[in-house]
Amino acid sequence: MKKNISILGVGWLGTPLAKQLKENNHVINGSVRFKNELEKLAANHNNINVISIEVDQILGNWDDFLAETTHLIIMFPPNSRKDIEQTYKLQMLQITKRTSPSLKVIFISSTAVYPNLNQTVTEQNTPAPSTANGKSIYAAEQVLSAHFKTNLTIVRLAGLIGSDRHPTLFLKEKRVLKSPDVPVNVIHQEDAVQLITKVITNNLFGEIINGCAEKHPIRKDLYTEAAYLLDLPAPIFNKQRTSSYKIVDSSKSKCLLSFDYKYPDPQVFFNKGVETVK
Repeated sequence: MKKNISILGVGWLGTPLAKQLKENNHVINGSVRFKNELEKLAANHNNINVISIEVDQILGNWDDFLAETTHLIIMFPPNSRKDIEQTYKLQMLQITKRTSPSLKVIFISSTAVYPNLNQTVTEQNTPAPSTANGKSIYAAEQVLSAHFKTNLTIVRLAGLIGSDRHPTLFLKEKRVLKSPDVPVNVIHQEDAVQLITKVITNNLFGEIINGCAEKHPIRKDLYTEAAYLLDLPAPIFNKQRTSSYKIVDSSKSKCLLSFDYKYPDPQVFFNKGVETVK
């Protein structure tokens, strides 16, 4: 069934998501924060609005942006301000003040909300973020949950990778890396797009879903092999302190959405993608 979907924040992930949803015959209404971003996105023939969510107001025509909308996808990240923990929460409050709680909403969150307790985490774990970024995202989740309740699904994505965001690119600029022995939690851009699309297709709301590749190679192994394939010197790992970690379990996404990850093993993607960054 055709749906009217508004995407708040059509960026690196939102652009391919909008394309996929449009191919699924949905009506797409997107937003960017600045006018100079409009021309690039106009090629996809989506209706793009300039909307900026501030801590005390919404700049742009919010009512027009949501006109006839059945589903809202919130996918702009916290900014890098010093008061990040408060600003992101206040931005979400501006959205809830102006948006009906009956709207179906997907919030693109992050696995940064989970604590690093050297164990596997699932959606059943209580978030206890240690970083300012993680704390800001969890506060945003709470604001949205209180307003939209069972009409909200939170998608917590691991670190995003893709063909133009290949982690081995960092090896050309940086040889000294930290945390050699921690497992890696990532999700490919294509898998993230399909996962969000599945939530809409399956009408799965009132849930929290982790999005993460099924395998979690050790960081040292991943980057050392990538450096070898790139004919670069092996990276140097800073072992001055022991790093804590988590392993993000994404089995719920596979079960509830009958979802198969295209890139379940980051090691395979890293190795295949090396030729594109040489």
